[in-house]
Amino acid sequence: MKICLANKRPNGGCRVLMTFEQALDVIRRLDHLTCGIPKIIYLVGWQYNGHDLKYPSWDGVNERLKRPQDATAADSLRWLMQAAFAYNTTVSLHVSMIDASEESPLFQTYK
Repeated sequence: MKICLANKRPNGGCRVLMTFEQALDVIRRLDHLTCGIPKIIYLVGWQYNGHDLKYPSWDGVNERLKRPQDATAADSLRWLMQAAFAYNTTVSLHVSMIDASEESPLFQTYK
């Protein structure tokens, strides 16, 4: 399954649909609905300002999705991945391996 966390806006902004903390609540509810069967959830829009932004650079986690108690958004992402195991869920990341965005810090390398 996929969970979309954020979308990029045409003006360069970001529309957050849910934070990492809210995503865990969705995962918890999905686990209840599926009676605990093993699941894999792919996070969409976890990077930079949202879905499909700055590929092929995959190292920028969207700061708007972070939990207040974590130092970085990457810490919050790791927290979600670990916490999801309690709900029979493996969290993975949606990435694009065939696109290259001109906004990417790696664009010139790939060009």
